[in-house]
Amino acid sequence: MNKSLNAAQSELQVMEFFAAALQDKVLLDRLMEAMGAKDNAAIITMAVERGYNFSQESLHQGLTKIFHLMTPIMQEQNLAVSEEID
Repeated sequence: MNKSLNAAQSELQVMEFFAAALQDKVLLDRLMEAMGAKDNAAIITMAVERGYNFSQESLHQGLTKIFHLMTPIMQEQNLAVSEEID
């Protein structure tokens, strides 16, 4: 159980890091560049520089959760935009 708690805490750190990046244009630009290059080491380094601590596995799991949270929002916005165009 302790192992799953640590994994959940690490995934939460990933989500908090991404939330912080959304509030910092310079960090967001660096993060998007690293994500585009699929440079996980650079992403983890950026996170560590800001006091976050997570593994590559937690990064993957956190990104998966973020993607699953964002997908319905993006689909809804795309539908709203297409309805405005029609």
